[in-house]
Parts: sequence; C-alpha cells; structure tokens
Amino acid sequence: MKFAVILVFMFLVSTLSGIAQAQHRIKDERNLATLNILTIGDSNGAAENGWPAQLRKLLPFSTIINKSISGNTIGFDNLGQEKLNTLKNIDIYLDEAKSELGADRNFNVILIGLGTNDTKKIFENRQKEVTENLQLLIEKIIARPEFSGENQPVIIVISPPPMEEEKADQVKYGGGNQRIELNNIQFKKVAEENKATFIDINTELKKAGAGFTVDGVHLTNQAQLEVAGMIAEKIGILWLISEKEQQYIIKTATQYIDSLPVTVTATFCERSAGGIHDFYSEGDYWWPDPQNPDGPYIQKDGQTNPANFVAHRLAMIRFSRIVGMQTSAYLLTGDKKFAEATQKHLEAWFINPETSMNPSLLYVQAIKGRFTGRGIGIIDAIHLIEVARSVEILEKSKAISLEIIAGVKNWFGELVNWLTTHPYGIDEMNAKNNHGTCWVMQTAMFARLAGNEKILGFCRDRFKTVLLPGQMASNGSFPLELKRTKPYGYSLFNLDAFFTTAKILSTPQENLFNFTTSDGLNLKKGTEFLFPFVADKSKWLYPADVMYFEEWPVRHTFLLFAGEAYNNDEYLQLWQKLNGYPSTPEVIRNLPIRNPLLWLLEKPVK
Repeated sequence: MKFAVILVFMFLVSTLSGIAQAQHRIKDERNLATLNILTIGDSNGAAENGWPAQLRKLLPFSTIINKSISGNTIGFDNLGQEKLNTLKNIDIYLDEAKSELGADRNFNVILIGLGTNDTKKIFENRQKEVTENLQLLIEKIIARPEFSGENQPVIIVISPPPMEEEKADQVKYGGGNQRIELNNIQFKKVAEENKATFIDINTELKKAGAGFTVDGVHLTNQAQLEVAGMIAEKIGILWLISEKEQQYIIKTATQYIDSLPVTVTATFCERSAGGIHDFYSEGDYWWPDPQNPDGPYIQKDGQTNPANFVAHRLAMIRFSRIVGMQTSAYLLTGDKKFAEATQKHLEAWFINPETSMNPSLLYVQAIKGRFTGRGIGIIDAIHLIEVARSVEILEKSKAISLEIIAGVKNWFGELVNWLTTHPYGIDEMNAKNNHGTCWVMQTAMFARLAGNEKILGFCRDRFKTVLLPGQMASNGSFPLELKRTKPYGYSLFNLDAFFTTAKILSTPQENLFNFTTSDGLNLKKGTEFLFPFVADKSKWLYPADVMYFEEWPVRHTFLLFAGEAYNNDEYLQLWQKLNGYPSTPEVIRNLPIRNPLLWLLEKPVK
C-alpha cells in the first residue's frame, strides 16, 4: 500500500474527551495530515452533523467524500427501493467518489458504517443474509481495478450503533438491538477474514449510558463526534502500527501475563563492591591487559568485552520490555488484565524489600582494578524510561493500585534526587556527548513521573542552553559522536535521545522540537543531516562503525517524533519500514524507546 500521508494520529489521542478538546487540538496544524477517505453509511452518516461531517472537523486537511444515504442498507431493498441497497449500488458510489476525488488520486481508507436498517423488523427473518451481503460488498470493493496491488485501501467496518429501544418506533425497529448485537459478532469475523478492520462503536456508546440518540436510532451530535473520534484514532493507529503488529503486541503481552519478576537480586557478581540490591555493570570497552592479565583492565574503544557481567542490564531490559508490552496491549484493547499484570513486576523492582533495586547507580560500569563505579554508567538506566512512561499511563487510567503507583513514584523521586546531587550524577550531567543527553532524558522522565517540576524546568533549560548549542554543529551533526569508533551508531543514538528528551519535556507553551538557538541550531537540522544516511546507508560519508555497523539502522525514535513534529511523511514512512523488534543485544541496549504506542496514546482506544 502506498502511504500518501500517514500521521493523523498524534493529534487525535484525546479526541474522545469532547468537542472543546478536539477543537483545541485541531488548531495545531503541525499534527494534521492528508488522507483520502470514502465514507459509506446510512442516515447517521448522511446527517448534517453525522460522523462523516464530524470526521471532517477532526481531519480538516483530509479529503472525505461521503456517500451515505438515509435509509441505506447493506444488501436489502429498504422500503422496496433498490436505490437504498448498497450492494446493488456500490459501483455507482465508487465511480462517483472517484470522479469527485480526481483521476490522479486514490482512496487510502474506505469506511462502511451500515447495518442498522438491515435489522428492521421487516427483515428479522433474513438476518443470515446480512452477514453474507457484507461479505459480498467487501469483495466487490476489493475487486475494483483501481484498488489492485499497492493501491488497495484500508477497509474499516463500523458496527451499527445501539438503539435506545424505549424511544424507537417499535413497529419498525422492535427487537433491533438483539439483532444488531448478533450481527456485530459476525461483522467482526467478516472483517477479520477479509483483512479489514472492525470498529465496535456499539459497545463504546453503550458504556456512556442513556441519551446517545435523539429518537432511539439517530445519534446525538455528541455521540456522532465520539464515533468520529473512535474512527479517527483507529485510522491513525493503522497508518503507523499495522494490524499485524498490533496482534503481535497483544500476543506477546498475553505470553508475559504469567511471567515472574527478575530483578537485580536474582544475580550477584563477586566483582561488585555493592550489595545484592545494587544494580551492577561493567565498562563495555574495557578488557584484561595481555601484559598483566590479573591487573587493571585496559580500554578498547567501541569493542565490547563479551566476558563482562551483564545480568542486571538484561534483567532491566526484560523488565522494560514486559511492562512496555503489557501497557501497549492495554492501550490497544482496554483489557485491564494487561495493566494488572505489570503490578507484580513494578512491586518487585521498586517496592518489595526482598527484591527491590536501590534507587541509586553507585556501581555501574565499574572497571576492574580502576573504579568500583562511574557516573558514565548511569546511562544503563535508560531502559527505565518506558517503565516510567507506562506507569504514567496506568495511573491516568486508574488501571493499577494506588499503593503500587505511590511506591513507584516515591522510588523514582529518590532516584531523581540521587541523580541531581551525587557526584556521579553531576559528572554524567556535565558529559559533553550522548551521555549528557541521556542524563537529561532520564532525569526528565523520572522527574515527570515523580511530579518534580523544579527539575523539569532545570532539564528544559539545560536542553536549550547546554545540550543543543554544546553538541550540534552548524550542519546538524554531532562532532563528538562522529569522532568515536562507532560514529554511525552513536549519531543515531544521540539524535534518538534528543528527540525523546524533547518529547518528554515539551509543553503547549514550550515546544522543544521547534526551539532554535541564536545561531540557528535545532532538532529539525539534526534530522535533515542524518535522515539521508538512514534512508540509504551507502551514502554515509564517515568511517564505518568498528562493530555492529550492519545492524543499523532500525526503527529510530527520531524518525517517528520528527514525522509528528514537522508533519513529514518521508520520516514516518521510513520509520514504518525499519525493523521495530531487533534481536541483537547491543542494538537493543542502545534503543530504549521500543514501544511506540506508549508515546502515541494517553489512554486505551477501547
């Protein structure tokens, strides 16, 4: 499929909270994108304020052609009229829609919002045909020559909304809700069998209670907006996170439900100067001295020593993966079993006195014979960033216990205090390269969860006055990273860290993605420098990395966040094509943001 434009999604994550918020978000044109959408519906779609009209408000830069007709069915001659039978008229609708859209453009999305009129009492003995007609309708759409190959649109089947039968005309619609619910089960199956997407607006509207219809059948303006919001969010997710990947996330999270926590207390290295609750790691590029095997280690920059102790790093990465996946699955499904499954891991790492990690990093990247720990090792804890982000989401959704939330926030609050006061923390903060960037990225995320506004303000100021002017050259490169023995990998890593920091720290009043120094340095310039080398690594103008050069690039965070910030489809399309689930340990270690849904959604879409 050709992705004409991808990102409607970031601007839509909070649409369902109401008209005022949606209209506020619409004003931020940077987050809007152009899609070609065809809507096929009945009276709820044809209404002046129907869901297609509301969708236009939410996506004002998209082309939405509405072929909804009051009284339309999927495949019955409603009121004895063939013109109200979509199956008989679909070719006419598609021809007309294509003419309106233009010969040089194709539809990205086709929305089918039909089925209410098919459940009228007059058709109650023909309900088996309803699902069969939906199948035929999808087949006819897919068979159209303009939708062949890469031009096939995303087809989205929208469930009929519930009726409020006490308001409805019983002669026409009596017993309609039961028929709708039975059909919806089959509609979902038909959608899945045809690789289409199903949106269950029926269940979501019923959650709101009474009052979502005017007359029992036709939706209120507010309900129409909510339906449009559900559709828009689903479109956004599909453009960025494929249905296949969504299923992978849910399947993986399901497999993790019974997983047991593994914390720092599960393993201990005899070379550690700390205790069983202290996180311990060893300097990556330090090796035994061939001239003095039992003496202090010597450095080989860029060359990882495979004999180093890495158990605590691996445990933390596993922890981050489990919590990130569980929270992502919760965001996709709304199923609290995924949220609740994170609690045992959070408790084990941060609360349980038998298994918890101390909120400090005193013994990280130690070097045998030289240092028991170093500030440079604080970077090992970048894999707690998505844990902290997950807890933010779970707290807002009230999906896990307040006791767990309080304990986790207290732990991160103590870690922030350590990071900002201990000499190791101060040393790392003052690092001139990616280590300084990562200190701000980590500290900002942990402070945001802990509610430490003072530190957040300090981090924003440091981003603007220290990180950007101190690290970026006029061409958007990072000279200190280019001087390393792995210039490609470190340049990617640092730009990812910069963009993640901007994502964490930006507010409606202070957008760090667009911040520019007095001499013209900004994140957009950094993206423009590195993007061509990600799109085609053969164009890389600098030395190849001494290790893992072939493993890069992967699905880099900066492409996603830059695509959002600058409304750039090239960045987003490349992000989609790259590997989002690398298996090389060194790559994973340098890719702390691996769960994009955590940064694209604030609450479950269902």
